[in-house]
Amino acid sequence: MDSTLTHPVIAKLRTRYMAYSLRERRLILIMCTVVGAGLLWSWFAWQSHENTRLDKVLPQSRARLASLQDASAEITRLKAKPPLTQTSPAQLVDALQASAQAMQLSLSIRNIDGGLVQVSGKEVSFDIWISWLAKVQQTLGMRLASADVVREGNNVRVESQLSSGQ
Repeated sequence: MDSTLTHPVIAKLRTRYMAYSLRERRLILIMCTVVGAGLLWSWFAWQSHENTRLDKVLPQSRARLASLQDASAEITRLKAKPPLTQTSPAQLVDALQASAQAMQLSLSIRNIDGGLVQVSGKEVSFDIWISWLAKVQQTLGMRLASADVVREGNNVRVESQLSSGQ
């Protein structure tokens, strides 16, 4: 088994190095020291630059990862949720009306063509109406297709259309 110091290439280099005069050997050692120091300095400078860059990038990347994990968990939750049952338009209007009354909203709800449901109301609390829309989307799968909301004092006048989310 060859030792690293007795390797033929190293032996050739050592023989060639010893052939130089003492002054040339010193110059070669100084040159190797300067080049080595330059390489070390550039490596440490690069490492410092990368650490600074990573200090900025890592928190952003972790935030994006957390956001993606939250989205993934939401997708998994929604996939596990049983599909909504199909209801007739009359049953849908009744369910919407009952839901609105449960949240103390006085809304006029009627079925119109194309699978749309028209919802209108006067002096409706905007916050309660938005909460009702979220509940309707979760329970009945109905989504807001269009809305015209006009402020009237502390409340709003609502003219909107809901569509099936399927």
